[in-house]
Amino acid sequence: MPWIETPNVAQYEGSDWANFVRTVPNCTAAIAKRLALQDPSVSYFFFCREPMILTNGRSFSPGDAVFFNGTQKPWFGSAPQCDSYQRLCVTVGYVGATASDVSAASALTYNNKPALDVIIFTANLNLQSTGTPDGTWWMDPSAPGPTMWRANPDLKALLESDAVQAAQDKGIAVVLCGLNNHDTSGWSEFATDTDAGQFAAQCAHVLEQYGLDGIDIDDEYSAGQPIQDSLAMVSYFVRKAIGGASFSKALFTDVQYFSPKYNGTTLGENLTWGWTMSYWASPSQQLAPYDGLMANDHLLCGFKAGSDFYQPTQDDITWMRDKGYAGVMVYQPAGDGVALLNTLLSYWASAVVPPATQ
Repeated sequence: MPWIETPNVAQYEGSDWANFVRTVPNCTAAIAKRLALQDPSVSYFFFCREPMILTNGRSFSPGDAVFFNGTQKPWFGSAPQCDSYQRLCVTVGYVGATASDVSAASALTYNNKPALDVIIFTANLNLQSTGTPDGTWWMDPSAPGPTMWRANPDLKALLESDAVQAAQDKGIAVVLCGLNNHDTSGWSEFATDTDAGQFAAQCAHVLEQYGLDGIDIDDEYSAGQPIQDSLAMVSYFVRKAIGGASFSKALFTDVQYFSPKYNGTTLGENLTWGWTMSYWASPSQQLAPYDGLMANDHLLCGFKAGSDFYQPTQDDITWMRDKGYAGVMVYQPAGDGVALLNTLLSYWASAVVPPATQ
């Protein structure tokens, strides 16, 4: 996501620190930017390059990243030991599952800084009994199934390349999407908590094994019959298994799955983010069905370049910002999608108030 960087400042020591979230030690600025995708409340942070002691008694060490939520605007004071970063908005893009796709997306910039976090599209979900066609493999071969993460040769080559790490070194979070794949498995097809728990353990394995920042749900193309409370159940287990990692869902004709509860939680409560994908509709039309199902600051509106799809106006983006929505998702941010991405960020930036300084 794009950040407004201000060198040699930190949160002013005389300001109200009521919106302080946490300090993460032994960090880097790049890691801090990726961590921000895990917490929708985070709107800015400062990073310490050198030790700093404030007159209010707070002290910080080199490598400390200090996060704040958006309940108050940033108020920066001179601090030659630190640099500060204010989030413009949350911006993510779905890219192809090749090293070249990830590298191209991570090279996109806004004001000479990385422009978006990356969602790899896609790994597949299949029943273990379906087997692995030639050239594909189970991403957690020791998992008991029955629903398994499976990768094609391009995705395998991507995850074994240095493209993901290279993007992350720039502060870009990299998320892996899991898509149903034409058998009776899928995100909405979990019938038992045992199967859901086994699958959630695979999600944790995939994140750890391949150094990824989150899991994304694309609940399409299953040949099974959807089970009403499956997503509430599996999302509960996935959230427990992956801890604070980003957990998102592509949103499309799915509001019926947000009502069921499993162990006291709903699908919306287990997700970090949701991004709409009704690309022919305006932001107000896309986001309205999720009013009350997820908080506005957890929701993004999806856009796609092309004359067949809705192209946003400045008024659309100002409306989203004023309503507290988190940002935008761009499907296929390449070709004409690059211009769309820059337009969206320019619209959003025009409505952002610069931080105060002391």
